[in-house]
Amino acid sequence: MKNVKLERLLLEQKKVREKIAALQERDKELEKLIRDAENISIVGLVRSEGYTLESLSALIGKLRDNPLLEHANVPDLPTGEPRTDLPGEEEPTP
Repeated sequence: MKNVKLERLLLEQKKVREKIAALQERDKELEKLIRDAENISIVGLVRSEGYTLESLSALIGKLRDNPLLEHANVPDLPTGEPRTDLPGEEEPTP
């Protein structure tokens, strides 16, 4: 005797599992795309602030060594070109 209800439930379960697998794969793809977009954003921010690789590395190392570091103790960073696009800030006069 054929159990139609059981076969229907098994078929539905198979379809649901296939959908779950496809959604999990898409979730992995989205995680990678999000991480890539975040990395691009971070690189843009670092570049816009004028940090060089060396100055950023020095800052991160100093912060890693002392996470409670006050701003006054941070070395003169960045070493790149000064920013001129900040509203309300003027260039210092010598």
